[in-house]
Amino acid sequence: MNREISSVLQGYSADFKIVIELLIRRFCPIQIHCFAEYTTSYTIRTCFGETVDNCKQDYFLLIVTEESVRIEHEIQDFINAHFKQGVITVLAHGRKAVLDALEAGSRFFTNIYQRGTLLYSSDVIMATDGSILDRDSFLIDASHLDRRLLLIEGFLSGARECLRNLQYNACLFMLHQVVEQCCLALIRTHLDYRSGSHNLQRLLQLCCCFSTEPIKVFLAGTKEDERLFNILARSYSETRYSDGFLANKDDVHLLYHRIELFSALTKNMCNGR
Repeated sequence: MNREISSVLQGYSADFKIVIELLIRRFCPIQIHCFAEYTTSYTIRTCFGETVDNCKQDYFLLIVTEESVRIEHEIQDFINAHFKQGVITVLAHGRKAVLDALEAGSRFFTNIYQRGTLLYSSDVIMATDGSILDRDSFLIDASHLDRRLLLIEGFLSGARECLRNLQYNACLFMLHQVVEQCCLALIRTHLDYRSGSHNLQRLLQLCCCFSTEPIKVFLAGTKEDERLFNILARSYSETRYSDGFLANKDDVHLLYHRIELFSALTKNMCNGR
């Protein structure tokens, strides 16, 4: 089948189209689907009488590759380097994995193939019967959610104990685990997708395709938010492998209280499903 960029792509911004074309040339995917997008509009006013209306565009893409080797991180880094007008969040899977998921009746992949926007295709991959998308009959895997919630509570209890014992590096590592497990629970519950990522930024960004509330707990737009989140994100590796890393007491306390709120939000959002 001839490689074809969908005519639907013409309705997107020039910057987005350029990135898609670069992506196709660099990674030669089989298909590119957009499964969610949103635009945030804002106005800048100054005391000099100038008013500027602007917007930020975020997109969520499923990229299907020929090979089974996952290259999601490489694709994400490539896109981050070439798209600055918003955020593009990427999930990448090989053809066989996608076909197997469709055959197994995956709600996530079937939704994308039946209701998402196909931006590019060099081959045909068919979705299964749409009857599995009957939302009234869809049930969340309660046992999976229970396991995640137990892990969340366990890591949070461990962080609390480390905090009492002034073990700030260990506490920070436990807090990272709490946020990771919260994100995995949210994504599985709302999308029926099993993410294997440990990258908190990408997990929280993926949550944005169904709610911006999770990411706002950590990144509400201030420099202090960015500083604290960077400490948390680094803790996954630095608390284990960097001999010179020493968590700051005040920072750990601030993160602990913020992550307590995030844990409560996660439980509310999951139980509400």
